[in-house]
Order: sequence, then C-alpha cells, then structure tokens
Amino acid sequence: MKSLKIVLFIISSLMLLTRCIEPFEPENIDFEDLLVIEARITNEYKFHNIKLSRTYQIDTLRSNPEKGAKIFITDNQNIVYNFEEIEDGLYQSITEFSVNQNKSYSLKIETNDGNSYYSTEERLPPIIPIDKINYSVEINNLNEEEVSIQVSSYNPNDNAHFYSYEYEETYKIITPFWSPYRLDVSNPADPVIVFKNYDDKVCFKTQYSNSIKQTETKSLIEDKVDNFTIRSISTTDFILSNRYSILIKQYVRTENCYNYFEKLKTFSESENIFTENQIGFFNGNINSLNNKEKVIGFFEISSVSVKRFFLNREDINDKLIPFIDNCSTITPLIYDSYSGTFNVANAINNGYVFFDKVPRTRDSGPYALVPQICGDCRVLGSNVKPDFWVD
Repeated sequence: MKSLKIVLFIISSLMLLTRCIEPFEPENIDFEDLLVIEARITNEYKFHNIKLSRTYQIDTLRSNPEKGAKIFITDNQNIVYNFEEIEDGLYQSITEFSVNQNKSYSLKIETNDGNSYYSTEERLPPIIPIDKINYSVEINNLNEEEVSIQVSSYNPNDNAHFYSYEYEETYKIITPFWSPYRLDVSNPADPVIVFKNYDDKVCFKTQYSNSIKQTETKSLIEDKVDNFTIRSISTTDFILSNRYSILIKQYVRTENCYNYFEKLKTFSESENIFTENQIGFFNGNINSLNNKEKVIGFFEISSVSVKRFFLNREDINDKLIPFIDNCSTITPLIYDSYSGTFNVANAINNGYVFFDKVPRTRDSGPYALVPQICGDCRVLGSNVKPDFWVD
C-alpha cells in the first residue's frame, strides 16, 4: 500500500484537472477534500492495518490523517472484526485474524463528521506459492551492468492470473576503518584509549519497495509467472558490497483490484500530469453511503506468499565495491593532543572516531582518526543482527 501514498498528491491534482478541456489554469481550480482509504486484508493471521487520510493541496505536500473514525469488517456469516486507532489515521484490528476463501468480506467506515462508507463484498483469491527466486547479471539500456532479481510461480488450476509484488531488502555493512577501541575525551587534555562496550563493526540496513509492481497471466497460455523482474541493482551499488537478502511478497489480486492499481501506476509514472488529456477520476470498490462523494482507495482482499533469497558479493563477480562516502580511499587524519596543532576532543565531538594510535616517543598521541561514517557502521544501519539472517 506504500504506492498509494506515493501517488496521492498526484491523484489529488488529477481529480481537479480532469474537468479542464482547456490548458491547465491553476487559478480556476477548486480543491476537493476527499477521503483516502488504504486497506488490504490477507490470508495472514495477524493484526491487520487500515490507513485513512484526506487529500491535500499540491503546495502543502504533507499527510493529512483522518482521525476518530470507526472501522469494522464484516463477513457473510455476520462475524465482525473491529479496528481501533493506534496513531493518527492508522487503525489496527483489535484481534488477530485471517481471511479464507469460503467467506466474503466487506468494509464499513464511519468518519468523525458523520459520513459513512462501504465497500463491495470481496473474496480471497487462490493462494499461489512462489516457486523460486533467481538472479542474473545483465546489461541494461544504458550499457551498465546490473543484477536482476526475478520471481517465478505456477498455478496449474489456471484461476489466479493477477499478481503484485512487494519486497524488503536487507544488506550487510562492514566498517572499513574499525577499531575495538575508542577515545574517552571526558578529560579533553588527557584522552584515554578504552575498549568499546558496543559493536559498531558489522551492521544491517533494511529498505522497502515503494512502487507498484504487478503482472498478469490472463493473456498467456498458462497461469505462470516466469522470471518476472522484481528488483534491478547496479553491480556497483554499495548494498551489494557484502551479503544481500531480499524477502519477496507475492500477492494474488482480483481483476478489479489489479486494474485499479494499474491506473494508479499510470498516474505515478506520468512524466507530466499537467496535460490537456487526462484519464479522469476512477472509482474503486468503496462508496459513500450518505452522498455521492468521491472516495479514493480500494478494499483489497489478497492472498500472499513469501520467500527469502540471499546473494553474496562473490556470486556476482570478483570486483570490489568501494565503501560508501569514499571511505575506501580516505587517509586517516593524525591528531596530536600535545602539539596543539589539532584538538583531539573537538575532533571526536565533531564527528570523528578513533582508528589507531600512531607510534611516537611520548607515552600518548598522536591519534589516527576517521569520519564517523567510515569507522562506525551504526551511522548507516543497526548493529542488531536480524533473526532471519544467515551468514
């Protein structure tokens, strides 16, 4: 659902522009305050989330959460799943639950201003597992080498057809200028080398997909997704420096849901939204009960399967990738607390970290220091190893 958030302000603009048959004239446009609903419920047994917000004007570009609403989902056996607001505009089911293919579900929302909204009844599509995740090293249109990560699945029952994908990628960070020691500068005139009581050599960073990625097999002979590209990464990208992992989530959508998000994708990828020819406002499966107010969003019931994949740097090629921020070529700075040329305490307090002690005749100093990003991996990620990580 992150993709809906990304194109929200574009949609707000387009709703206003669709009335114009003349070239865009911003002074003649009236803003429409509409409810935006992000709701996806799956076969996962968990606390499900629904997000409500309002459209906002182009010049603000800030979120506008819809607070104080009442939300509940009802199935065709009259079982009700209530939601509560856990933060502004974000609502979570009070109990954990999952949807199944023997029931239909509908969403109902009552906003704080007294308006009510309801969705059509939706059913869970077939659950199709991911068969495998592959990768290949290819040359792109810019003649650059990149790693293409692809997913494949097959449904012999030929009854799914509409697939969307999200991913979570995690990569390992190894500090290039690391030391098990640090400088204690609590007494600036007499820095002391001490052991660290924390780990800042190896860290991990997790990033999430933020675009609409989907495909269909209805036009094919078989209900088969064959090496569909989920992620393309330059072979010189820092995230591939050591070990990389991607968790791919495959959702099976209904045809109506697929078509709705294809239109969203068209909007989000448009090079210029201020054109004379506009697609026009398109409805999802949620309507206003009180009036004919337009509603942005789709109540999605999707099945999901997940699979994780690991990739090592040596699996790609034997080329080394420079550490971020050019740390691989930096020369450590020598700070001497005795000469008075540099102030070690000031350097530490202004973003440098201890790397090594340079030998000299006196008992202390000088010290080799590097920028924190080159000596402390916590600047780039977390030093907590994820539970799923396997080296």
